[in-house]
Amino acid sequence: KITTYCANNPEVKFLTLYAFSTENWSRPKLEVEFLMKLLERYFKSELPIYLENNVKFTGKISRKEVFEYMEKSHLFLFPTLENAGFVILEAMSNFMPVIALNYGGPAQFVIKNKDLQLSDVNMSYDEIKKDLAAKIELFYNDSFLRKKIGMDNHDVVLKNFTWEEKAKKYVDLYKGLQ
Repeated sequence: KITTYCANNPEVKFLTLYAFSTENWSRPKLEVEFLMKLLERYFKSELPIYLENNVKFTGKISRKEVFEYMEKSHLFLFPTLENAGFVILEAMSNFMPVIALNYGGPAQFVIKNKDLQLSDVNMSYDEIKKDLAAKIELFYNDSFLRKKIGMDNHDVVLKNFTWEEKAKKYVDLYKGLQ
């Protein structure tokens, strides 16, 4: 529903959805085959809806192209329990609000404005869908808020998650042990 809504809205230029990250290829072969079949079955069942609603698929794209799409994006939607890390930080470093579940990577990295960006994983499935949709609509309708949260997220990455900051924290930890 989110995909077709965005595809039919002329103000939404890009909606990037990650179906299978490169890290998933390291899973056991049987698990990868199962996930591919599940993904294929899902796309086959939804394809007519996508075709009717102007949804375009890019397929596998280069890392450079991923960043080009991110630069054109207004927010990052990650509605999964997958424990993502770098993809959340990449979106935040590209000045995007992150709409996700408060689990794993998103819960760890989204430090400011959690209530506006993260949905409670303990809610029912229907409540989560409604909450995610409300967050998308909020950011869609309020460009000032979207930009402010994007700036806040970018600052969080710079202050907490650069290699320099991580190294500094390890040095401080080591000094504290002496």
